[in-house]
Amino acid sequence: MGRATAVIAFCVLLSGAAAAQTTAPEVCTRPSAPLIPERAAPGLTLGQLIALHDARDAYVAAADQYRLCLDRDIEQRRDAMFRANAPLDPVLDLRAREHSDISAERAHLMGRFVLMCLSWEDANGIAYPRGCYLPG
Repeated sequence: MGRATAVIAFCVLLSGAAAAQTTAPEVCTRPSAPLIPERAAPGLTLGQLIALHDARDAYVAAADQYRLCLDRDIEQRRDAMFRANAPLDPVLDLRAREHSDISAERAHLMGRFVLMCLSWEDANGIAYPRGCYLPG
């Protein structure tokens, strides 16, 4: 009788651990891209350029976190689907498209900033002290 109780307790422990591993899908919040023109507006000050640079950097960091969140959600959904031997989860395709869309938006915004920054340098005849390109 003691052995049966131990087996039941072990099974309950395992089922509790399995339930703990099954978590709700992560909620990923897409960041809003800042408005960055392709060319520097006449009279754009260094301070305004720095503010646009900071907005670009904040967006890039937020977009990267969003992509990581999507990756985790995709992995959780895929693993749950395989564990349950369930049909393909249609949300997987949506998350993959979201990942692709935010990657394209991120790249486009970075390119726009470079063009705008270079046009600012041309208009002012000086180099932007922080550099127009993303470091790294």
